[in-house]
Parts: sequence; structure tokens; C-alpha cells
Amino acid sequence: MNDQDIDAALDAVLRASGSALKHYTMALTRERQRAAMRNALDCALRDRDELLRMALAALERGRPQIMGVLVQQDQDAAILALREALARTAQGAPQTTSATQS
Repeated sequence: MNDQDIDAALDAVLRASGSALKHYTMALTRERQRAAMRNALDCALRDRDELLRMALAALERGRPQIMGVLVQQDQDAAILALREALARTAQGAPQTTSATQS
């Protein structure tokens, strides 16, 4: 994410608490806020990626009961979508898959 995206996320959090990013004008303060937001987002992405890996591993082991009863085609489609999502995550791309675009 670039600084503009990070600032938008920061502003949303600050507005939810009754403030706004425009009230924080010192460069050092802004950089510290951005660093904290990047860290929070990185943690969230790592958690999401770990859940994707766990779901993929379960599907590949042939244990679809973890995600409900799936027919073979649905299981294959889910495996493909998870592999695509993890590949895009590794490349830093947005998280949309052919399965979710329909």
C-alpha cells in the first residue's frame, strides 16, 4: 500500500474515534502512524494467508467436511481458487480470483 492508501485507513480509524488525520501535521507523527498501520495490516494479511494455507491443505488432503460437504468439482474449484489467491499474495497482487469474479 502507498502512503495515500495508508493515510485513508488511518483517517477512517481516527474519524471513528472522533478525530481526523488532518489534525496530525507533524511529519514524525504521520510516519509513526503509517508505520503502525502498515504493521497492523501486515499482521492481518499474514493471518489471512495462514488461514488460506490451512484451508488449501485440508482440501488437498481430501477432507472437505471442514468446509462442508463438497462435490469433487467444487473441491477442485476451491483448491484452484486458494492456490491462485496464495500465488497473488506472494506477488503482492489484489486478491480476486476467477472463481470470485463470476
